[in-house]
Amino acid sequence: MSENTNQEPTAEEIKAYKENMLKFYKEQLPFLEAQKKYETLKADIEEAKFRQLENRVKFIQLQLSVQEKPEENGNSESDQ
Repeated sequence: MSENTNQEPTAEEIKAYKENMLKFYKEQLPFLEAQKKYETLKADIEEAKFRQLENRVKFIQLQLSVQEKPEENGNSESDQ
């Protein structure tokens, strides 16, 4: 038996191995497709959350810049 482990596989064994691999991969496709759909949707959700947060930050920055401008104008008039 130990001699068997050192021998090269036969053409039939290689063919059987390849067929088993192909069968395994084909059986896994539905799971991988479901995972791809899940990961894609998850990424889309994260991207939407990021865009929403980015828009909030831009809005707050805009509000702050609008609030600062009247103060700057008020200060310059009172200084003169």
